[in-house]
Amino acid sequence: MKKHLRHIFLISKALVIMVMMISSIQYHDKVFADSDNLSISTTPDQVIFDVNNIKPGDWFEREFTVENDGDLDIVYYIDSRMINGSEKLYNHMNLTIKDSSGDVLYNGKLGDYKGLEYRELAIGEKDELMLIAEFPPESGNEYQGLKTNFVIRVNAREEPIDVPEDIEKPDEQDREQDDLASGVGDSGGDKDSTDGEQVKGNSALPQTGEQIPYLFYIIGGIFLLSGVTLYLITRRLARDHK
Repeated sequence: MKKHLRHIFLISKALVIMVMMISSIQYHDKVFADSDNLSISTTPDQVIFDVNNIKPGDWFEREFTVENDGDLDIVYYIDSRMINGSEKLYNHMNLTIKDSSGDVLYNGKLGDYKGLEYRELAIGEKDELMLIAEFPPESGNEYQGLKTNFVIRVNAREEPIDVPEDIEKPDEQDREQDDLASGVGDSGGDKDSTDGEQVKGNSALPQTGEQIPYLFYIIGGIFLLSGVTLYLITRRLARDHK
């Protein structure tokens, strides 16, 4: 009888130690995973364009730098969105984006700009771009006195091992939550109360799928096995007692 009780005690003790070890491993894995940080910064980090009383043919050139100052390699893209003002003027303005080599990444109407393709940016690296906004020379008197405010936004996510060309970009609702850097454009007429308005936000961590709770499966299996073992030992003790 004492021998069987000793076996039960040793089995129970071993099960407790196993559960503690598994829990410890799971905890440390979580700590190491959470230590990685997705973070980017931009220069300038506030207003990019802030102009008024412009005339047809005027253009404005601004350097724009995106830097990966986090702990993860990332991919990012830049898009624009009108905040308020004249949609007519927003759609009419020209926008050109060039990289540090002078290659043109986009050249067209601001209203037609839907964002660059994803660009890779390793840890500690920076991407220097040139943004050029132009009030087209052919603009007529119908644009006099109009104003528009818009933001230039940087959206980033953790870089996958292979970046497919058709990688899905977040929809408009997700983008509004992921705004990181912005620049406000203002053209024509005097400044109003929204001139210089900024839209800034924190970088959103990449959304990942739900993790499979392996720990709970293992613990459940251990307890199931221990229950069956104890049941068999109890039956054997009862049979021997008879």
